[in-house]
Amino acid sequence: MATIDLFSDGDPVVEFQSSVLIDKDAEFVQLSVMGVEFTLRQALKKLDKDQTNCEAESRGESAIGTGHLVWDGGIAATKILEHADKLGEERIALSAWKDKSVLELGSGVGGLGGMAASLMGSKRVVVSDVPDLVKTLNENVQSFIESAKGAQRSVGNLTAAHLEWCNEDHMAALTENGDFDIAVCCDVLNTEPAVRQIGTTLDKCLKDGGSVWFFQSVWFPVVQKELIAYLKERKMEWRELDKKLLRGIGVMDVNAKLVVWRRP
Repeated sequence: MATIDLFSDGDPVVEFQSSVLIDKDAEFVQLSVMGVEFTLRQALKKLDKDQTNCEAESRGESAIGTGHLVWDGGIAATKILEHADKLGEERIALSAWKDKSVLELGSGVGGLGGMAASLMGSKRVVVSDVPDLVKTLNENVQSFIESAKGAQRSVGNLTAAHLEWCNEDHMAALTENGDFDIAVCCDVLNTEPAVRQIGTTLDKCLKDGGSVWFFQSVWFPVVQKELIAYLKERKMEWRELDKKLLRGIGVMDVNAKLVVWRRP
């Protein structure tokens, strides 16, 4: 279990646990995404504080300080998608992902939400994070793809890409072939500034009326309040999956929120 400190203007804000499901000291871990078993590598070496960027600053620290491990929100996303037919939500059912383009923001080294989406029949899936993490992220994507092939499972077009939130060049490159239908965000809402950073990125990358799924295992009340205020300000619709139903498929202490995204 990894303990990570978030900072704002140099002062400690909160200490929380990054994962109770993954051994944070293990470089290689065995995972299963919707029945596809593969080996994932965590990036145990962290970067220096001066190697921050837009996304890192939105979190208040070097992005690799959070992105180097697999988080519970990503694991929960895979289980929720695997059992989507039991949750009574049309926008998460198998048909909602088939032939769609999907972007996962803040994938870290895992990209588990995107991997699950690729198994749901999505035609194009991009998992993304800051450049310092994408090399390891891509290695894990390739490991997953090879395992999926061995299990005779189709993953469509699954790739890893650079995406710093608010980076115009990165966003333009990702949308060169069209905007995305669906966005997946697993445990990325950890500071108040992250809400608007993600919002700006989605405005550039997601189609108007597209679906945004937030799978969050760590909810800070102040960030939850900022998100709700932002969605109300933008006059967007949102709802949460029933926690009783989530517990019924073995997903505990995770908030799954669906937002119907509207561009300004």
